[in-house]
Amino acid sequence: MTASDEQEAYGEFDAMVDAYDGQTHWFEQGYHATFRFWRTSKPKRGDHPYRYELVLHNPEGRRIMGYDNAHPVKWTSGEFTKHGENADHYHRTKSDKGQPYRFVSLAQLFEDFYERAEKALGELNVPINITHTTGT
Repeated sequence: MTASDEQEAYGEFDAMVDAYDGQTHWFEQGYHATFRFWRTSKPKRGDHPYRYELVLHNPEGRRIMGYDNAHPVKWTSGEFTKHGENADHYHRTKSDKGQPYRFVSLAQLFEDFYERAEKALGELNVPINITHTTGT
């Protein structure tokens, strides 16, 4: 990534922070999605400097599914346990410890999150319509 590309990516990230950090989108029946974004000054080798948590919660506040890179995860593949080069991952269910996620861009992250949120809410017969937004 060139310095110009990096500045453009940081600009996209900064815009997402300004627009979404600390927001909660509420759906019917009390289901809600929370968004947190921050930047680290010291990314790990092979990692990008963006930190995020996009989480869909049930009415009691428990995670149903989510995307984050706030902590590293291990995943198994056959006989081996592997560590990713970065911490990007998603949780398919409330008990899933995390599956690798290939971070491409923040726009793609939101698209992927809402696609899975729509599926998860659909399985619960909850419309994906946002009823209101709180936070920033």
